[in-house]
Amino acid sequence: MEIITFPHDLNQWREEDLTLAKTHNVFEDLQKTAPVLWLDGEKKIGYLRIRKWLQDAQK
Repeated sequence: MEIITFPHDLNQWREEDLTLAKTHNVFEDLQKTAPVLWLDGEKKIGYLRIRKWLQDAQK
């Protein structure tokens, strides 16, 4: 698993960051909120959903 952190300020994003976010279809999501968990094509958007997913996965 790889964790990728993008700069908070979109103006500080590199071209590679933008390409990666768009490739994984999370760019629009990240403009609204963060974090976004992308795992094998499935997205979990927002801290609470990610936390619940992690808790459920540990059961």
